[in-house]
Amino acid sequence: MRMTRLSSCVGLLAVIAMLAGSCGRKKEISAPDGRLEVATGLAPVGSLIRAVGGDSVAVTVLLESGADPEQFDPGATAMKSLSKSRVFFTLGMLPFEKKIVGNLDNHTAACNITENIEPIWGTHGDEADPHVWMSVRNLKAMAQTVAAELCRTRPSADRYFKSRLEQLENKLDSLDSSWNARIAPINGKAFVVGHPTLSYFTRDYPVRQIATGAEGHKEQTARDIRNRIDEAKGAGARLIFAQPGNEGRMARDLATQLGAEIVEFDPMSPETLVQLETVVDKLTETYGKRQSHNQAD
Repeated sequence: MRMTRLSSCVGLLAVIAMLAGSCGRKKEISAPDGRLEVATGLAPVGSLIRAVGGDSVAVTVLLESGADPEQFDPGATAMKSLSKSRVFFTLGMLPFEKKIVGNLDNHTAACNITENIEPIWGTHGDEADPHVWMSVRNLKAMAQTVAAELCRTRPSADRYFKSRLEQLENKLDSLDSSWNARIAPINGKAFVVGHPTLSYFTRDYPVRQIATGAEGHKEQTARDIRNRIDEAKGAGARLIFAQPGNEGRMARDLATQLGAEIVEFDPMSPETLVQLETVVDKLTETYGKRQSHNQAD
C-alpha cells in the first residue's frame, strides 16, 4: 500500500512538473475556433508556421503583400493586431521586429526562429542579410525552432506538430538533394538580381549572385552600377531575377546590355518553395542548355 501511494505521489509530481515546464510561462490564448493565435512579420514566415502548425494555429502576418520589410515601421495598428497572439515569431534581423519585441505585452512571447542559422554579412551594409528563408536548408532549421516553440506553448498538440514537422523536413530534404544534383553541373554560373535576396541560396549551391543594387540603403554612384554591369558581363550572366515593381525598368535596361532573360521572382511571396523552384528551373534550363551546346560544338 505504501509503495502504491508513493508511486501515485511521484506520478502526480511528475505531471505537475511537466505542466509547469511546458505551459506555465504564460496563459494560452486561442482563437474562437480553438486554434492557437500566433503572429509574424512576413508572409514567407507565416507560410512556414502554417506548414508546421496546420489546423492548430491561426497566424497573423503584419506586412501586407508588396511592403518592404527593411523599411517597415510598425505603428499602433500593427501592435494592436498582436494583442491576441501567444507568440511573435521573428527572424531577429529586421529593425521593425526589434521594435515590436521591445513593446510586446507580457502575454506574448518572442521567438527568434533563426537562432540556429549562421547569418551572412556584407550584402546589406552593416546588417546581417535578412533573407534567410530563401534556402531550404535554412527553412528546415527554422521549422524545427517553430515546432519546438509550438510544442512548448501547446503541449496537447505535441504529436501533431512533430508529425507535421517530420513531413516538412522530408520534403525539404528531398528538394535539397534534387536541386543539389541539378545545379552541380552548372557550377560557378552567375545570375543577376537587383536586391541581394538569394545570398543564402548561393551558399547552399555552387552558383553566383551578382546584385546590381546598393548594399544597405546607401546611394549608388554611376561608377558602382557600371562596375556591377561589367562584372555581370565578365561572368557571362544570362539570367536576371527581378522582383515585381520598381526593379523592372532597370532589369530591362540591363537585359539589353547583357543579352539576358528577365525572370520575375518574388522573395516576399508566401509560396517560397515555388519561387525557389523557379530559380532552379531557370538556372538549369539556361546554363544546362548552353553547356550542352558548347560540348556539342
